[in-house]
Amino acid sequence: LLNTIQQALVTIGPPAIPHLQKLNLTLANDVIALPPDQRLIPQLRLRTVKRTLAKILVLHSGELNGVDLRGVDLGHVIESPGA
Repeated sequence: LLNTIQQALVTIGPPAIPHLQKLNLTLANDVIALPPDQRLIPQLRLRTVKRTLAKILVLHSGELNGVDLRGVDLGHVIESPGA
């Protein structure tokens, strides 16, 4: 389901970026705030959001004038719950 949503958002392109930015920040905060045993789902969602943003940036690079990505974390997501 997440992959299907990701493909739809990549197709939408730059108009989806502000919403993905908010989701990125919210999920990053959840990963930090939650106890380790409750982080897996937010980590997986955050990984999907990061991949979606990255794909939009690559595929729509000529359409990104005025897009502000300050505060967006596109770094690596730890994927195992015990890491």
